[in-house]
Amino acid sequence: MGNAAGTFSSDSIDGHFKIAFFQCEPIRKITRKRVMTINEVQALELLSGNRELLKQLATIFVEDSLPLVGVFEQAVDQKDAEKAGLAIHSLKGITATFFAEPEVSLFASVEMAANHLDWSRLSGARHEIRVAVTAIVREMYERSLVGSAK
Repeated sequence: MGNAAGTFSSDSIDGHFKIAFFQCEPIRKITRKRVMTINEVQALELLSGNRELLKQLATIFVEDSLPLVGVFEQAVDQKDAEKAGLAIHSLKGITATFFAEPEVSLFASVEMAANHLDWSRLSGARHEIRVAVTAIVREMYERSLVGSAK
Protein backbone atom coordinates (compact mmCIF):
# COMPACT_ATOMS: atom_id res chain seq x y z
CA MET A 1 0.00 0.00 0.00
CA GLY A 2 1.42 3.40 -0.86
CA ASN A 3 0.91 7.03 0.03
CA ALA A 4 2.68 10.37 -0.34
CA ALA A 5 5.09 9.58 2.50
CA GLY A 6 6.25 6.20 1.20
CA THR A 7 5.36 2.59 0.60
CA PHE A 8 5.04 -0.44 2.80
CA SER A 9 6.51 -3.65 1.42
CA SER A 10 6.75 -7.21 2.64
CA ASP A 11 8.02 -10.50 1.30
CA SER A 12 6.99 -13.95 2.38
CA ILE A 13 8.39 -17.41 1.94
CA ASP A 14 5.96 -20.29 2.27
CA GLY A 15 3.48 -17.95 3.93
CA HIS A 16 5.95 -16.76 6.60
CA PHE A 17 7.04 -13.15 6.68
CA LYS A 18 10.66 -12.68 5.76
CA ILE A 19 10.91 -8.90 5.86
CA ALA A 20 8.65 -5.91 6.30
CA PHE A 21 9.74 -2.31 5.95
CA PHE A 22 8.53 1.18 5.21
CA GLN A 23 10.31 3.06 2.43
CA CYS A 24 10.27 6.82 2.89
CA GLU A 25 11.03 9.69 0.60
CA PRO A 26 14.79 10.28 0.26
CA ILE A 27 14.71 13.50 2.30
CA ARG A 28 13.46 11.61 5.38
CA LYS A 29 16.10 9.54 7.04
CA ILE A 30 15.25 6.66 9.37
CA THR A 31 17.68 6.06 12.19
CA ARG A 32 17.68 3.49 14.93
CA LYS A 33 18.40 6.13 17.55
CA ARG A 34 15.49 6.80 19.88
CA VAL A 35 14.49 10.30 20.78
CA MET A 36 15.52 11.01 24.36
CA THR A 37 12.83 12.76 26.36
CA ILE A 38 14.44 13.37 29.75
CA ASN A 39 15.96 16.84 30.00
CA GLU A 40 18.76 16.01 32.40
CA VAL A 41 20.21 19.53 32.28
CA GLN A 42 16.94 21.11 33.50
CA ALA A 43 16.40 18.38 36.07
CA LEU A 44 19.89 18.95 37.48
CA GLU A 45 19.29 22.71 37.55
CA LEU A 46 16.13 22.11 39.58
CA LEU A 47 18.19 20.00 42.00
CA SER A 48 21.09 22.46 42.24
CA GLY A 49 23.32 20.10 40.26
CA ASN A 50 22.91 17.22 42.70
CA ARG A 51 23.22 14.17 40.40
CA GLU A 52 23.00 11.75 43.34
CA LEU A 53 19.59 13.17 44.23
CA LEU A 54 18.55 12.89 40.58
CA LYS A 55 19.63 9.23 40.63
CA GLN A 56 17.59 8.65 43.80
CA LEU A 57 14.54 10.21 42.16
CA ALA A 58 15.11 8.07 39.06
CA THR A 59 15.19 4.96 41.24
CA ILE A 60 11.89 6.01 42.81
CA PHE A 61 10.45 6.54 39.32
CA VAL A 62 11.57 3.08 38.19
CA GLU A 63 10.12 1.46 41.32
CA ASP A 64 6.81 3.36 41.33
CA SER A 65 5.91 4.11 37.71
CA LEU A 66 4.98 0.67 36.35
CA PRO A 67 2.85 -0.16 39.41
CA LEU A 68 1.08 3.17 38.85
CA VAL A 69 0.46 2.18 35.23
CA GLY A 70 -1.10 -1.04 36.56
CA VAL A 71 -3.31 0.93 38.95
CA PHE A 72 -4.37 3.19 36.07
CA GLU A 73 -5.20 0.21 33.82
CA GLN A 74 -7.16 -1.52 36.58
CA ALA A 75 -9.08 1.67 37.34
CA VAL A 76 -9.99 2.06 33.66
CA ASP A 77 -11.17 -1.58 33.57
CA GLN A 78 -13.31 -0.91 36.65
CA LYS A 79 -14.56 2.44 35.30
CA ASP A 80 -13.15 4.17 38.39
CA ALA A 81 -12.36 7.65 37.07
CA GLU A 82 -11.18 8.99 40.42
CA LYS A 83 -8.63 6.20 40.86
CA ALA A 84 -7.52 6.48 37.20
CA GLY A 85 -7.13 10.24 37.56
CA LEU A 86 -5.11 9.91 40.75
CA ALA A 87 -2.77 7.32 39.21
CA ILE A 88 -2.17 9.37 36.06
CA HIS A 89 -1.75 12.56 38.14
CA SER A 90 0.96 10.80 40.16
CA LEU A 91 2.68 9.63 36.98
CA LYS A 92 2.53 13.16 35.59
CA GLY A 93 4.10 14.56 38.74
CA ILE A 94 7.02 12.16 38.98
CA THR A 95 7.63 12.48 35.24
CA ALA A 96 7.72 16.28 35.45
CA THR A 97 10.72 16.00 37.78
CA PHE A 98 12.71 14.85 34.74
CA PHE A 99 11.31 17.50 32.37
CA ALA A 100 10.09 14.78 29.99
CA GLU A 101 7.70 17.21 28.34
CA PRO A 102 6.03 14.97 25.72
CA GLU A 103 5.11 12.43 28.38
CA VAL A 104 3.98 15.09 30.87
CA SER A 105 1.67 16.49 28.16
CA LEU A 106 0.35 13.02 27.39
CA PHE A 107 -0.35 12.33 31.07
CA ALA A 108 -2.02 15.74 31.49
CA SER A 109 -4.37 15.05 28.58
CA VAL A 110 -5.24 11.63 29.99
CA GLU A 111 -5.81 13.16 33.42
CA MET A 112 -8.23 15.62 31.82
CA ALA A 113 -10.00 12.68 30.14
CA ALA A 114 -10.40 11.06 33.58
CA ASN A 115 -11.84 14.30 34.95
CA HIS A 116 -14.36 14.38 32.08
CA LEU A 117 -15.18 10.65 32.27
CA ASP A 118 -13.97 10.16 28.69
CA TRP A 119 -13.81 6.35 28.78
CA SER A 120 -12.97 6.06 25.11
CA ARG A 121 -9.85 8.23 25.55
CA LEU A 122 -8.91 6.48 28.80
CA SER A 123 -9.16 3.03 27.23
CA GLY A 124 -7.20 4.18 24.20
CA ALA A 125 -4.47 5.70 26.37
CA ARG A 126 -3.59 2.48 28.16
CA HIS A 127 -1.01 1.36 25.62
CA GLU A 128 0.36 4.88 25.10
CA ILE A 129 0.99 5.29 28.80
CA ARG A 130 2.69 1.92 29.21
CA VAL A 131 4.93 2.62 26.20
CA ALA A 132 5.80 6.12 27.46
CA VAL A 133 6.70 4.93 30.97
CA THR A 134 8.72 2.01 29.63
CA ALA A 135 10.65 4.38 27.34
CA ILE A 136 11.46 6.71 30.25
CA VAL A 137 12.65 3.78 32.39
CA ARG A 138 14.83 2.55 29.51
CA GLU A 139 16.26 6.03 29.08
CA MET A 140 17.09 6.22 32.78
CA TYR A 141 19.14 3.04 32.43
CA GLU A 142 20.80 4.35 29.28
CA ARG A 143 21.77 7.57 31.08
CA SER A 144 23.05 5.56 34.09
CA LEU A 145 20.58 7.29 36.39
CA VAL A 146 19.69 3.87 37.79
CA GLY A 147 21.70 0.66 38.14
CA SER A 148 21.89 -2.07 35.54
CA ALA A 149 18.69 -3.81 34.52
CA LYS A 150 18.43 -7.27 36.05
